[in-house]
Amino acid sequence: MLKNNFLLSILLIFCLFMSVLAQSQNSNQNEIEEPIIKVNTQLVSFDAQVLNKKTNNPIKGLTAKDFEVYEDNIKQEITNFSQDLLPLSVLLLMDVSGSTQPITYEIQQATKKALELLKPADEVGLMAFAAGTGSLDLFTTNKQTIIDNMEKVRLKTINTGQGTNFKDAIKTSITHMKKFSNPNYRKIVIVITDNIVAKPLAEEKRTIINDLLENSITVSCLVVEDPQRSVPVLSASRPSPSQQQLSNRIATPNFDTFRGGQGPQKPGKGNINSATNRPPSTSRNLPAGTALPPSVPFASDKVDAYVNETGGELFDARRASILEKFVELVDHLRARYSIGYFSSNTKTDGKLRKIKIKVLSTGLEWAIDKDDLVVKSRRGYFSPTQQ
Repeated sequence: MLKNNFLLSILLIFCLFMSVLAQSQNSNQNEIEEPIIKVNTQLVSFDAQVLNKKTNNPIKGLTAKDFEVYEDNIKQEITNFSQDLLPLSVLLLMDVSGSTQPITYEIQQATKKALELLKPADEVGLMAFAAGTGSLDLFTTNKQTIIDNMEKVRLKTINTGQGTNFKDAIKTSITHMKKFSNPNYRKIVIVITDNIVAKPLAEEKRTIINDLLENSITVSCLVVEDPQRSVPVLSASRPSPSQQQLSNRIATPNFDTFRGGQGPQKPGKGNINSATNRPPSTSRNLPAGTALPPSVPFASDKVDAYVNETGGELFDARRASILEKFVELVDHLRARYSIGYFSSNTKTDGKLRKIKIKVLSTGLEWAIDKDDLVVKSRRGYFSPTQQ
């Protein structure tokens, strides 16, 4: 009898084990058959500048509650917000073509003062451009390194050719920032130029602007001009062969020609690089007071579109102090708001998504109406693509 009870107990335990095992297998099978949902939590970060339209002064002290952000007309929830907390990666992109030669000293002195206004954690890179580009191959928090190498980079660059090839310069700037700058910093390119540059093809220009947006790079510009010149120097001109013959008959000197030694490089100050070596431009620049016949067109362009679409600002120092305007530019950089949100659009299609920012009146002073505000920010970003 005892033996029979023992065998019955063994049989019951075995049945219970098989039942539990069957339930476990069914449970695992159900889990495998359930669809797996992958959610893309793409953080979108960008800078925004809020200006008083009447005074052009930045509006400071706003909070996240004072902003509304829309992506493709769909409101997003702001999750990250700050003002002047993230360090800057600033690339100084200096035009050293013939039209800016007479004011080189003023530009350098203004740059030194502007660098003093940056925070210790802010890093700076240096690049110059004419027909080609030359650069200091690093970003550094030691601002004195930039100051020490400004003249060397300038002289190195003007040896690569004549003209004002901004298209290749800004393309090289994007590559330079991707390679040398801190990826977690706010990226700013400050272009110092007379704003008369060689005109690229429309498709080339759009591609460059898209690259700037994709890499979260803001372009701001300081427009300078030699006050002694009665007419702008057309350093971006690229005349056709027939126009070139006409220019030769006028027999005017080429103002972009400049001679000077590039000087030795000091160890520990970064690598001065001449990234682009091209044959001299065919442009002919006229001295002050010399007018070309109306029948000679020049394919020139401005940097305004690069500035506007990336949310930067343009500061005009042609009739004002270069130092004063450069200091104002840096002050505006310090007043920009950093805004971030997790996009509600989880698609990974690589398409452009447009950003729109609204400023509410809750955080404004009583004397400022929200209709008097100008908000500058990049027009959008490109969503990630599926890997």
